[in-house]
Amino acid sequence: MGPIEVAIFAEHKTLISEGLNLTLQQIKEVKLCDIDFRDPLLHTIIKKESLKIVFFVVKNLDNSHYTEIIDLKKRSPSISILVISMQITKDSVFKGIRCGAQGFISADASPQEIREAIFTVRNGHDFYSSAITSLLVSNYTNLIRNEQNPKIKNVDKLSKRELEILSLWGEGLQNSEIAEKLFISIRTVETHKNNIMQKLGMHTTVDLIKFAIRNNLIRI
Repeated sequence: MGPIEVAIFAEHKTLISEGLNLTLQQIKEVKLCDIDFRDPLLHTIIKKESLKIVFFVVKNLDNSHYTEIIDLKKRSPSISILVISMQITKDSVFKGIRCGAQGFISADASPQEIREAIFTVRNGHDFYSSAITSLLVSNYTNLIRNEQNPKIKNVDKLSKRELEILSLWGEGLQNSEIAEKLFISIRTVETHKNNIMQKLGMHTTVDLIKFAIRNNLIRI
C-alpha cells in the first residue's frame, strides 16, 4: 500500500500548523502535499496528488469556515477533512459533522493521536480526540438522563473483547492506550473496532458513543 497523501489547510501560519507540519513529516507512511487551496483548479490538483486527508487548521471555527468545509467537500467529495481548532464546543462539532468533516482533533493533540487520526480516517471511520470524545459523551448523557427506558439492543452481537474495547474507547482511551491496557497490538484494536462498526451497522463515532451510553458500556 502506498503513502497516505495529506495536506494542511491553514489561513495563517501558527504554532499549531507548524507543529502539525513537523509531525506529519515524521510519519513515514504519510506524504505531505503542498497545495494552494485558493487555486481555481483545486479539484484537478487534488486528483493529481491523490489527496486523501486535509487537516483544516483554524483558531476558532466560525460560519466562514463551515462554508469552506462545505465547498471543499463539494469540489472533492472523496477527501476526508479533520478539523483542528483551539476552541471546540459540542455545537461546533455537530455543525462541522453536518458540513462534511470526518473528525475533530484538539489543538494539543500528541503526535501519536495525529497518527491514529490519519489511519482511522483512512480506514473509513471518523475520528475524535479523547477530549472531544468526552465532550460528546457528556452532551449525549445529559440528553438521555430523563429517558425512563433507554433502548438496549445488539449487545449480544459483540464478543466479550469487543465490548471491553468499546467501553475503554468510550471512556476516552486512544487505540495505543487500549492496546497497552489489554496487552494487544494497536492493529488488533483497530481490527476489533472495524468489526464492532460492521456488526452494529454504524459508520460514525457519534453513533458508537450513543450505543455505548444507552447500553451502559461507559461509566458516567
